[in-house]
Amino acid sequence: MTKEHKHECKEHKQECKCDKEQKEYKEMVQRLQAELENYRKRVERDQKQFCDYATKSLIETVLPTLDNFDLAMKNKDDKEFHKAIEMVHNELHNILKNQGLERISEKTFNPELHQPILQVESEKPKGTILEEIQPGYKFKGKILRHAKVKISGGK
Repeated sequence: MTKEHKHECKEHKQECKCDKEQKEYKEMVQRLQAELENYRKRVERDQKQFCDYATKSLIETVLPTLDNFDLAMKNKDDKEFHKAIEMVHNELHNILKNQGLERISEKTFNPELHQPILQVESEKPKGTILEEIQPGYKFKGKILRHAKVKISGGK
């Protein structure tokens, strides 16, 4: 083997070694980029969950106020007073709705949505909702508070 040939073999081995190292570095960079992207997504998800939890807490705090507006509107006869209370009630309700609050509107008794607090004899079939005592709410699709209802116990 000539000196030139030995020198070429050494250079070829060094090129192969460089190619291999370059490939390893490229793979390492790609893994780090993927890990960074996964971390970013996890942080965004955690932040959203935290915000949802904070909003849920706020809504739970405001719900009794909403209930009091409902009660005031049922018990006051003065039209102007009723109109003013209704406007405030609607505004508060819209604010909460925009944050993810949804009133349970199911009229057929469902133990996952309703909490029976009274059962009375009635002409209606057993388990029929006769009256909603207190509305129930969902927050972003999950039960926040069950609707409290009066149901029929049948005859």
